[in-house]
Amino acid sequence: MAAEVENIAASGAATMTLTGNAKDTVFDSRTATGVVTLNGVTGNDSYYLGAGDLIIDTGGIDTIYLPNGASSLDLTNATTAAVILGALPPGKP
Repeated sequence: MAAEVENIAASGAATMTLTGNAKDTVFDSRTATGVVTLNGVTGNDSYYLGAGDLIIDTGGIDTIYLPNGASSLDLTNATTAAVILGALPPGKP
């Protein structure tokens, strides 16, 4: 893993909040079945979302990967650089 990068993963059925920091954070909530709130703070974050997840982010250029079958995404007050529907970059499970 490169310096200044952080990985945070959620799993299980509980409702939870995951909070990053000023570094570039990779959030992965694909295996969680509860609603997960992902707080990226700042940095250029990547979000691998599950259904019903919520992103709170205050800066940076972020990338969001939606779950297959996603029908909508609300980008109100967003700072996202890219939205990739149901696709993952090469080498990602």
